[in-house]
Amino acid sequence: MRSLAREKRLEALDAQLKDGLHGIGRIAELVADLKDFSRLDRGAVAQVDLHQGLESTLRIAQHQIGKRA
Repeated sequence: MRSLAREKRLEALDAQLKDGLHGIGRIAELVADLKDFSRLDRGAVAQVDLHQGLESTLRIAQHQIGKRA
């Protein structure tokens, strides 16, 4: 009985850890996309990859767009 309860707690902890790591990854991706979008590290006019810019913009707006697009 105790081992079953312990196993369930470990499974729940594992799921929470995976969710946390996924969230951290999403936050890191969002920060990188926002930095790319705002171009804070670029002081001069330069060529950009339009496809990459659109992809990062869509990732930033994904929460607002949802499944509508």
